[in-house]
Amino acid sequence: AIDLKLILEKLMEDTRHMQLDMLRTRDELIKTRQQADATQQRVDELRHHLRQVSEQTRDDRLTGALSHRALVETFSEEQEQMMQSGKPLCLVLLDVDNLSELSSQLGSQASDDTLTHLVQIIKTVIRQGDSVIRYGSEEFLILLPDTLLNTAADMMRRLQRELTKRFFMNNNNRLLITFSAGVTQYLTNESREQALDRADYAVFLARKQGKNQVAV
Repeated sequence: AIDLKLILEKLMEDTRHMQLDMLRTRDELIKTRQQADATQQRVDELRHHLRQVSEQTRDDRLTGALSHRALVETFSEEQEQMMQSGKPLCLVLLDVDNLSELSSQLGSQASDDTLTHLVQIIKTVIRQGDSVIRYGSEEFLILLPDTLLNTAADMMRRLQRELTKRFFMNNNNRLLITFSAGVTQYLTNESREQALDRADYAVFLARKQGKNQVAV
């Protein structure tokens, strides 16, 4: 009888230990789950923050065009789309005429406002799916997917006409913005730099013709 009592007490003691272990395990699981949830929430917050930063760095704060940082990504997307669709991709390098002189005469704020005005007009001429990128201090790169070379050049000439209709106002003075544009078509298997060099050379030709010109 004594042996049975001891055995029973031992079993009861073991049962209590098992129950305590189970409680501790449950508490640990709950704590681990809470930590995992908190970690996931932090990861989600970081991802959201990174998306916001990415969007901010893609936009040029001054003009509203895409920033130069977005060039590689945007160009790669258009390049891949061109390869898949087989449709032409045109590039335009647009260089604002006489911006340095305007800045010297009217101040840097006037030149900044000029660029902002220009981008606003560009966005009314290009189509949904086209991209305008701030390429330099006074240069913009326009990507025109599914666009033939002549069509791209015609779009730039239409942009020139729009700028003559929509004057830039500075202290109640009407200023005419002009630009020199180089238009080229991206060729299969060439590098981005090769296409940009060709567009840049076309800008040189446009300037050689007397500025406010579009060269192909």
